[in-house]
Amino acid sequence: MRQLGLTVRWRDLRRQPPTESELRQLLGNRPIEVFLSRTCPLKEQLPKLSRKEAIAMLAQHPEWLRRPIVIAGGQIVVGYDEVALRALAGRL
Repeated sequence: MRQLGLTVRWRDLRRQPPTESELRQLLGNRPIEVFLSRTCPLKEQLPKLSRKEAIAMLAQHPEWLRRPIVIAGGQIVVGYDEVALRALAGRL
């Protein structure tokens, strides 16, 4: 097995919620919907909210974020997507 030299960091988003700044950086220009859990009540309100308001609500309710969020090699995989996670692991 080759040594990848990667630093792996695990963070429980419910115990250590992301700040609004971290969420803005994470989301970038991606649609907010991609990061919402299936049962997130924000989905219905999203069309009425500004991006700033939606991010503020997510910072207050990290349980609404879809998990896991895996960031590696400049790529992001949101939610348990086995194919995407395997592809990401293959690129590292």
